[in-house]
Amino acid sequence: MSLIKPLLSKFNKNEGVMGSLICTHDGMVIESEIGERFDREMISALISSVGLSLSTACGELGYGHFSRFLVKASKGNVLLANLGKSFFVGLLDRAVDSQKINVAVFQVTNELKKLSVIG
Repeated sequence: MSLIKPLLSKFNKNEGVMGSLICTHDGMVIESEIGERFDREMISALISSVGLSLSTACGELGYGHFSRFLVKASKGNVLLANLGKSFFVGLLDRAVDSQKINVAVFQVTNELKKLSVIG
């Protein structure tokens, strides 16, 4: 069993979380814990594009690397966290508690960064 899957499962137990995944910068899914309702390959491709664009823009602005980015949409939110060599993605309910989810994201991303496979 992957060391990543239990971390994603634990994150998914937070109120307002609909799923999570880890993908490489080129859009390959490393691991996911999302329901059949979502297309993990499409999400991974989207996150790759958004993440690389954010990285480029932040670099050009002199900000360095971004750590987190939240997309708020009418039916839900997508949280993107930069893990170095990969991205963490959280699929969130529209009404998620931002403070609680920030703590949960901080915890899961710190644990994920300790795993050399994705960091």
